[in-house]
Amino acid sequence: MTRNALAMTGLLIAMLVPQGSFAQDTLPMAIQCYQSSTNAKDIDAYMACFAEDAEMVDVSRVFKGRDAIRPWAEREVIPSEAGDAARSRPSYPW
Repeated sequence: MTRNALAMTGLLIAMLVPQGSFAQDTLPMAIQCYQSSTNAKDIDAYMACFAEDAEMVDVSRVFKGRDAIRPWAEREVIPSEAGDAARSRPSYPW
């Protein structure tokens, strides 16, 4: 995920979630799923976070359904070692 996309994702979460509304260990399941699968670099677990008809909005791009989300995620969120390994992916503590 690009830095801009990460910033926008964080901003969206910050805007949607009231400050102090829940502790770290009580994050909504969708956020927990996203966080753990991204940190584990597990594309299958990442895709399991999405409903079949999910829509992913990444800045000004929209990906509709798992079949569209997966290639984007493999390219920009969890690149394979054979593919885009030059870009490192940090682990996020949230």
